[in-house]
Amino acid sequence: MIALGLGVFIGGFDQTFVVPVLTEMLGDLGVAVNELEQASWILNGYLLGYTVALPLMGRLADVHGHYRIFVIGMLIFMGGSVFVAFAPNITVLPIARAVTALGGGALVPVGLAIAAHALTGSQRTIGLGSISTLDDASSLAGPLWGTLIGVWLGWRGLFWMNIVLALPILILVLFLARRASAPPRSDDQVDWLGGLLLSLSLGALTFAIAGAGESLRELWTILLLYAAAAFFMALFVWRQLRVAAPLIDMRMFRIRRVALANVVFLLEGMALITALVNVPLMAQVVWGLEGTGPGLMLGRMVLFMAVGGIAGGALATIAGYRLTTLVSFVIAAAGLFAMAGWASEPSQIALWTALGLAGLGFTLADASLYA
Repeated sequence: MIALGLGVFIGGFDQTFVVPVLTEMLGDLGVAVNELEQASWILNGYLLGYTVALPLMGRLADVHGHYRIFVIGMLIFMGGSVFVAFAPNITVLPIARAVTALGGGALVPVGLAIAAHALTGSQRTIGLGSISTLDDASSLAGPLWGTLIGVWLGWRGLFWMNIVLALPILILVLFLARRASAPPRSDDQVDWLGGLLLSLSLGALTFAIAGAGESLRELWTILLLYAAAAFFMALFVWRQLRVAAPLIDMRMFRIRRVALANVVFLLEGMALITALVNVPLMAQVVWGLEGTGPGLMLGRMVLFMAVGGIAGGALATIAGYRLTTLVSFVIAAAGLFAMAGWASEPSQIALWTALGLAGLGFTLADASLYA
């Protein structure tokens, strides 16, 4: 289970470890400072591929074997990392990141499925909880890893380190596959059309959100992209309700708690990724911090996120899930509001207060939402 958990971890932290080195990446690829919005594609490329891969690779594992798809996912992840390390420009880089994410996105659902099958009783609960915790922790550890390794090896070296980390995990999983039993395979088919519709919807939405809309023509293009995203998502939902083996069982959203928890996760994720990207960028571009400075700045928020994750479970047992979630959102909103009021040279008290509140609020509700 250690090998599976570590595989999930490196697949997850690849999402965020580029944040501290974004300006270095853009400078190396010839992108001007006034075109920093292009940095969003370095993150969006990975998030798009990762999101599409989660349900699709999970279904492929059900049909073709979980260990096989886990190994294939690791190989795609490693190959994509090499692709990124050799990326010559900002056009190729997001494509390479998306390829990497297709492999990384396979590791979470497949790793959880293998653990659920291999473990029983209390071991099963502990194993699944540990893998889920590693998945969450990976996003927090990413910026710190990017800061330390990026200063040492440069941004391309970060992706070569993916190979160094992934290779021993791959060997361990191959050894495990020979000795352990795998979850039973399904006779159902993979819904490739559903995967295509989901990809088209998320792709159109990503382009729409990233659009500038500075002219009337660009504004109409963005509106058409939003319409296309809604259209393809409607087709995806319609198909998932009718196929025998859907990628995502839409019927579970009829359960009120499931639907509300997913909405809360969506809002929390949007706020979190905004902070993870903008805090280091502001530290570099506005405050002029270099080296490990931007990553350590974000480390303050990560520290309080760890505290919030632990405290949230205890608070939920005392105050209940709903009140804990509400308190979490209020604290996170207060932290983000404090960030919006930062001066050109904020005091240490202002920095610690804003980052601490945001970090605490982002994770305080996690235990309640998972429950």
